[in-house]
Amino acid sequence: MEEHKYTPKMLSNNTNHAIGDVIAAAKTLKNIYSAEINALQEPDTKEFLNLQDSKLVAAQDYYAFMTQMLERKTELENIDPTLKKRLREIHTHFSDTTQQNLKALKRMKRCSERLGNTLRNAAVRAAQKNNTLSYSENGRLPNESSRKIVSSGLSETV
Repeated sequence: MEEHKYTPKMLSNNTNHAIGDVIAAAKTLKNIYSAEINALQEPDTKEFLNLQDSKLVAAQDYYAFMTQMLERKTELENIDPTLKKRLREIHTHFSDTTQQNLKALKRMKRCSERLGNTLRNAAVRAAQKNNTLSYSENGRLPNESSRKIVSSGLSETV
């Protein structure tokens, strides 16, 4: 992911145009979330990683627009009823897609953790098998008998 400096976009002074900008920002972010869900389900790691920069910018735009609209909430009473309906619809779709995206990300995280654990366990087993001085999970040497004396090489009579 490239580093970038974000400059918040300003909404139009016209309330109806500002609502249109909020709707467009929500649609953009929703579409990126949908593409990310598809990339996670495929799994297409390259596509998933390619989406991250655009997702960051789209999320920042959406956040900036929503913050500005909340500051202007008294104006929302006067918006066009058709825009109000579209805003409710996009909010519903956006919320649903966001929840699906979070579930897909959690599923990917669990799969990655399981894969990491499997690889770690396989590496531990391979190391124990190939090295006669490898330690078990409880810190003991393999085939160690409880009566066997292990000396650290230091004089114990000091």
